[in-house]
Amino acid sequence: MSEGGGKGKKDGSSSAKGKKDGDKKPASKSGFQTLGLPKELLRGILNMGYKVPTPVQRKTLPLALAGQDLVCMARTGSGKTAAFLVPLMVHLGCEHRPRGKVRAVVLSPTRELAIQTLRFARQMAKYTSLRAALVVGGDGMDEQFEALAACPDVLIATPGRLAHHLDEVPDFTLDGTEFVVFDEADRLFEMGFADELRRLMNAMPEQRQCLLFSATMPKALVTFARAGLNDPQVILQVLLHSFGALCVACFINSLIELIVIFMLSVCLLLLSQPKSFFSRTPSYDLHSFPLPHAP
Repeated sequence: MSEGGGKGKKDGSSSAKGKKDGDKKPASKSGFQTLGLPKELLRGILNMGYKVPTPVQRKTLPLALAGQDLVCMARTGSGKTAAFLVPLMVHLGCEHRPRGKVRAVVLSPTRELAIQTLRFARQMAKYTSLRAALVVGGDGMDEQFEALAACPDVLIATPGRLAHHLDEVPDFTLDGTEFVVFDEADRLFEMGFADELRRLMNAMPEQRQCLLFSATMPKALVTFARAGLNDPQVILQVLLHSFGALCVACFINSLIELIVIFMLSVCLLLLSQPKSFFSRTPSYDLHSFPLPHAP
């Protein structure tokens, strides 16, 4: 009995200790803490409210952080922005180097997407010394000259305006680029930036890390990826992150198909009717209705 009582007392103290340890929330085994990110960058990510990587981030981050080139098929909303900004900032060491050359370039198809990416990047890099600048159409050239003169580490740009700066500004080069991202690459090609992309790639060093994100993979983009990327890893990301969402999407698609089939059937039925079917109007014999007599 005394041995049992002693054992119980020991277990009770262990339980109390476990309760005290339980007050501290352990780091999630699948969270950003497991990626070995610099503490300044991790602090910025957690400060933005992100704790667990999305499916596309879980697939891309380990490979990108290992320095591999990637081709990832993912749409907006899948977490692709963080999927390329996190390895970009890690590659740059989360430190600003005032050496006068851009070290990373993010190419976006539209001004709006580039602005959104810049805001996201500045929030994520809040506790680092990295500097990011925007070079897009629609903004004044003088403002962009000043931004480039401040020696940004990361340049977020649209291809047309960046190529224009490369041609017009003698001191501006991309020969210090270590990391390049093609965001929504299929749209970059759809909008006719293929020539500008090749010119920009030729202005960068061959030794660079490239990440390419695209919702689709047209033939021209495949050819470009083969020429511009070094043995890239290809990642196909399912856009719907749960089986339930997949079932709902399938149900909606089936419902739309049924509605379309029904409408087509009605149209075919109407077209198969003779013309007299549409010209039929009810006829009435006015003599069959007695008229009221005046008082």
